[in-house]
Formats: sequence, structure tokens, C-alpha cells
Amino acid sequence: MSFRHRLALFLVVTLVAIQLLTALFAYTYLRHDLVERGKRELVAEMGVFTRQLDFLSERVADGVQVLSLDYALRSAIAGHDYGTEISALRNHGRRIEASRMLIVGLDGLIAADTADQASARAFPYPTLLRQAAASDKGTALATMGGQIYWIVVVPVRAPVPIAFIAACIPVNDALLERLRAISSAPRAIVLATLGPNGHWMIAAESSVLARDVDLPSTAHVTALSSVITDAGKEYLRVTAPLKTVQGSAPVVAMLDYPLDEALAAYRGLVAPMLGVLLLGLLAMLAGAMLIVRGVSRPLEMLAGAAKRIATGDYTPPPRLSQRDEVGHLGDALST
Repeated sequence: MSFRHRLALFLVVTLVAIQLLTALFAYTYLRHDLVERGKRELVAEMGVFTRQLDFLSERVADGVQVLSLDYALRSAIAGHDYGTEISALRNHGRRIEASRMLIVGLDGLIAADTADQASARAFPYPTLLRQAAASDKGTALATMGGQIYWIVVVPVRAPVPIAFIAACIPVNDALLERLRAISSAPRAIVLATLGPNGHWMIAAESSVLARDVDLPSTAHVTALSSVITDAGKEYLRVTAPLKTVQGSAPVVAMLDYPLDEALAAYRGLVAPMLGVLLLGLLAMLAGAMLIVRGVSRPLEMLAGAAKRIATGDYTPPPRLSQRDEVGHLGDALST
């Protein structure tokens, strides 16, 4: 390979490598910026999700407090009229979308349960009873039987406290879908809880982007974010533990942020950017060819003159116009 070709190849490879590194750096920076922005958005949305649950508890608490003032129910509780208690609990539970309603005695034992389970069992979360006795309302996220509930407990007074009413609102797929739909930037929501066997299991998930979910590998979960790949697509996932009542199994929430959707906003800029890079590369290649031509031609002329001298032809080579090292070499050869 001649000197001209080697020099041209070196310049072409260098310029192409520089352009590729520039494009790679731009993509890496853009991707990093999108991931960091996605993390901030998901953390903010996690806060919105918990506030939505708080708002749900306020609405349910108001309804349960109204039920606690019902004279017929208070009379039934005072007279231990089980049939009337169950009927009132079921009717009001349907109005506030509670799948389970309980009456808990002051001793902490369940006196009535719309789930038709055996009575005289201890209420599993006495912390909520103490909270309701102190502030007229106790609310918290909790698990029962592998299902996640938002539990609201209020005291029944006649006029002193005689019992507690507990409403269990299921945090299920339908509720998550409603909460997801009213969010400003709907994301896939998955709630998982620790099962009796010590392994995490999915308790509820929204219908959007439902797919296989990698559950935490340890019982203790801290807030973390990671980029995962599923079916050839990349997602940013934020996993955070939710606050639950004392004695409840832990609950974690997972929100997904599809990076493909985030990059879609920039796809319209890809073609112009590639066009600019290509035009810049062509301009640099044209300049490189001029440089190669300007450097190699004088050297080729001097090489030809040296070959003629070697064969006995001492005709002086043409004088070079350039006044650099190559020009000085031409003058020395002429001398």
C-alpha cells in the first residue's frame, strides 16, 4: 500500500471514529438524562399514589363515621343483635366499596364479620384500635389472607365507646386501574406482599403493561430504581416499600417507566442529527483528501527524482514552492 493510501486510510478511519464517538457520547448522555428524569418522575408519582390512598381513607372514614352514628346499629351492638349488625354492615359496606366489615369489641375480639368467619377472634391490628380510641379514627395499609386492604377503624359511642367498626377496602386490580387512570402520567402499578411461605407474591397490578415482574429477593426492601429489559424493551422500575400497620406483612409498590416512550419524543431529531453528522463527515473527508494530496505529491516527486539519480540521471527535480521541511528536502536533493 502506497504512502498516499496509508495516509488517506488513517485520516478516514480517524474521522469516522471521531464521529461515531460523538454520536455515542450524545446518545449516552441523552439516555442518562432520561433515566435520571424518569427516576424523579417515578418518585414523585409514588408520592402521588400514597396521597391517593390517603384521600381514599378520608372518604371511607367519613362514611364509616356516619355509620357509627346510626341509632339502629348502636342499639344492635348494645343488645348483641348479630343479624341486625351483619345486615347494617353489609349494606353500608356496599356503599363505600368495602369488601369486608367488622365490629370489634372493646376487648379487641371480633363480634361480627361480614366475611362469615368464626367470631371471638382477636382483631389482628390492635394498633388501629388504640389509634381510633385516641383520635376517633385509625387508618393504615395492611394485609389479610394475602390480600392488601386499606383498613379504617372508628369507635361506636353511646355516648361512651361500646365497640369499633372496621372497614376493609381492597386494594385490588380494579382500584389500582382507577388510580392509574386519574394520574397525570399513567404508569403501570404493581403491589406485592410477603406471603406465608416467606416469598414475595403479586397482590394487585394495573392492566397496563402487565407482564412478568421480578419480585424482590429479600424480605427487607429499600427504595431502589433499576433499568430492566423485557420482550426486547427497556423499562425504568422504581420499587419502594409502603408504610403498613404494625403486625402486617410488608408491602412494596413498583412503578414502571418505559424508556422507549421517553426516547420517542427525541426520535424526530435523530434524522436531522444524523444528517448533520454525515455532512460534517463528508466535509472532513474532502478536507482530508486535499491534505493527503498536498502532502503526498511532493514526496512522490522527490522519490521519483531519487530513483532517477540512482540510475545515473542527475536531472534536477522541479523546485518545490512550499517552504517547510519537505521544501528543504527538495532543495538539498537538487544540490
